[in-house]
Amino acid sequence: MFIQDLRDNYPEDMSYSFDIGQLIHMLYTDFLHQIKRGVKNEDVALYLKQSKEKYFPTKKVEKRVIKQMNHYSFQYEDIEEVKEFEEEEEKFAYLDIRAAEKVILRGEILLYDLSPFLGDTNITLEQLIAIIYLDFIKTVQEHGNSIAVQQTILNKLGTK
Repeated sequence: MFIQDLRDNYPEDMSYSFDIGQLIHMLYTDFLHQIKRGVKNEDVALYLKQSKEKYFPTKKVEKRVIKQMNHYSFQYEDIEEVKEFEEEEEKFAYLDIRAAEKVILRGEILLYDLSPFLGDTNITLEQLIAIIYLDFIKTVQEHGNSIAVQQTILNKLGTK
């Protein structure tokens, strides 16, 4: 709907070939440019950890298993597993996003550089891209589909 609003508000400036994949790519590269300009790794890691908890919740599942202590002795042992939470009726959309190899590698290197600050939190490049997109959508939902946001995107596309 956001892209359709862009087309409706700026029909002469918006290409009909612009789609959600290109919007996500733009948000990702913009994020990488912000990182290049200098941001503390601790701050980025904290942002990613909090965002992963918000957008990819996990739940702990306890299991009780029988462990053999010796030939005649058995003992119950409680094992705790962490599983990503999935709602029963959650729907997924899979997108192919084309990006230069160096852009993908920069994101992977960023995640590697952040690993000491992430602790036991594991974040994939796909999750990083999803976090960036979901934060953008949440901002649009909270503050409305503002003309300023639309014009910023048009400027990044080079149409204004």
